[in-house]
Amino acid sequence: MFILYRLLLITALALISACKEKDLNVDKPLQNLNKNKYFDKKVIESSSYAIIPLGADYHADFCLAKKTNEETYYLLPNCKIESAIGFDSGNNQRLLTYNSTSNRINFIFYLGDYHLPIELRRGVTLFSYDKDKDKLSIIKDKIQLQEFDSYFYSYNHNSKEYICSVNKCAIISQDNIDYFFITTDQSGSERITESKISQGKVFSILKNEKTNSYNLSEFDGKNITEYEIPINCFVPFGLKVTDGKAEYSCLDKNSRNSILSLLNNELKKINNVQIRNIAITNNDGRIIWEQKDYLPSLITITSEEYFQSFEQKETYLKTKDLVEAEIKYLEEKMSSIEFMASKRYSLSGESAYFLIHNHLFIDLISKLRLSDTDPSSRLIEKLIETELTIENFKEIFFNNTTINTVFIKKGSDFWADGVNAPYNFTSAIVIGLLSQAKAYNDYLFAEELLTPLLKNEFSIFKGSWHYWWGLGKTGWTSEDNVSLNTPSYLGNSSIANKSYLAIDAEAILALEKVSTNADVTLASDRVRQLIYECKLPFYLWPTQENVQECLRVNYTTSHASEFREAFSIIATLLQTQ
Repeated sequence: MFILYRLLLITALALISACKEKDLNVDKPLQNLNKNKYFDKKVIESSSYAIIPLGADYHADFCLAKKTNEETYYLLPNCKIESAIGFDSGNNQRLLTYNSTSNRINFIFYLGDYHLPIELRRGVTLFSYDKDKDKLSIIKDKIQLQEFDSYFYSYNHNSKEYICSVNKCAIISQDNIDYFFITTDQSGSERITESKISQGKVFSILKNEKTNSYNLSEFDGKNITEYEIPINCFVPFGLKVTDGKAEYSCLDKNSRNSILSLLNNELKKINNVQIRNIAITNNDGRIIWEQKDYLPSLITITSEEYFQSFEQKETYLKTKDLVEAEIKYLEEKMSSIEFMASKRYSLSGESAYFLIHNHLFIDLISKLRLSDTDPSSRLIEKLIETELTIENFKEIFFNNTTINTVFIKKGSDFWADGVNAPYNFTSAIVIGLLSQAKAYNDYLFAEELLTPLLKNEFSIFKGSWHYWWGLGKTGWTSEDNVSLNTPSYLGNSSIANKSYLAIDAEAILALEKVSTNADVTLASDRVRQLIYECKLPFYLWPTQENVQECLRVNYTTSHASEFREAFSIIATLLQTQ
């Protein structure tokens, strides 16, 4: 069956490739394009076009549009945020970045077929539009740089195209493509927080997550040189390159103006299309794993409390406008449950509904203060409904009693069907339930769902906890007749990574507010201790006592989801001034 599935995928991709021309069809010369024809509201809402803005801040000179079921691309002028807020999540495409010269615009976007084997992935495609010839062309496709959750940047120098990702560059010259790592560490412990490309060189600020130290790297296309950034430079930011020389600012954690300068830099960064991924659906999980984190944080950090003392108000006002437009867009989409379906995590790559996503979105609705509106209330009822979802609630016998827990439905479109869900699935559902809970029975049900986590992991505590429990941890064989999609599995007994631990910790702290259960109290005390030691995200329990240590350990802004932590640290630092 799996072999047949792969053959079908290969055939489908071959047909797509055969249909694609190197010189793509541009509907009309740019100067003659009728804007109203493409930006009619009904056309946009019907999704007959996928609109992708080419430029930072979503106020772009040009947009790339693609007919939904055709390999035909259109360049559209003067995009505005109201009509060009997203990308075609349905077809797993997203814009990454662009740059412009006097007669040419280069831009790249990612065809996110991350669920395919690597040899079948289409990867990154580099487009170029020649203004003089009025011609849109593909320079190179199938550029394999990094997985989906990466930001990219590009540059043209001496007839070569540079496209870089988290720690790797592709240099394209005619038909050749060469790949180079742009950090000396290839294990992934060095994270790029900012990068600039100038005169054929890539300059980057790197944070080593093992040592919590920073380096400045210079990559000339062949060699990497790294310079140690002094340890008293708590956070280097604002990278710029002048005459081939890189410069940056250092955060003075005791200066309000310096903290505000860092905030201004981070707001500019998250407003940039390279970092911030505004999703029009949850097909790629971006609403849940990015927007849920950064949107409430942006609302807080752009409140009047900080705005009044902020000298560089232009960035602030632009951020507030973007946040309001993004919330308005989500609000309009909330009339239907369909936009919460995800293709990223299903086994087949087709749309599937997940309780974990639904309940995290319920929590987002609550944080955005939209949950009291009639459309939101009706949507919440649909999101809680389990008939459509991969998971459901199931009674099991645990610790000499019967409890409800979350199971993946047997035969559902997920690789681990028929098995109890990982801890973070259940914790996310608890977060959503508690954000809307109104009755005592709701609290008891949430407490019941967290029982395996509390009993298994916090009774004898070792400073962290596992990703999975039950069959997911121990594994199963075909003789157990557990799963149709994965008949046998060795099990996952690993410790959960920090992002999953954060979901569990957030659920425990939320439950503590409404529970007198001793297990909940014990777990929440241990969670707070880990937060205080900066082993869990600072935003879960921000205090002035440990903010400077967590600034050193936890602060990084390589990815949109990390801005929740960054803004929480910045806000607390400002309170100490």
